[in-house]
Amino acid sequence: MSRENLVLVALLNRYVILAVAVVAVVAVFIVFSGNPLLEFDQRGIVHDVKRTSNGYTFQMDCSDGSFMKCFSKESVVDLGHYGISGSFSQDGSIFFASSVVLLDDPDLVGYKTAFTIPGSDVRCC
Repeated sequence: MSRENLVLVALLNRYVILAVAVVAVVAVFIVFSGNPLLEFDQRGIVHDVKRTSNGYTFQMDCSDGSFMKCFSKESVVDLGHYGISGSFSQDGSIFFASSVVLLDDPDLVGYKTAFTIPGSDVRCC
């Protein structure tokens, strides 16, 4: 092989490696961009849970300091930290939750960002 061909092969190898790296970065971005922990209409602490014939009503103290009355067909834990998605009623008096996720669930991705106090069952964020 001539020297020019060796330089051309070396340049092509660099560009192939660069292209593969760019594709890998884009693929990682696409796969991990849909983090379910970030896609909620509201987040907050649930309290005053009451069971009704159609589901559950509860109050939520939201992370922005406001509070709202909510309805969900799924059961919720009193004093649990939840992320909810849904829509408000026409008059805005109640939030109908179509999706309710307990954010304190240790099986959720991202829970490892919180820490556990050794020797206790108390978790802090």
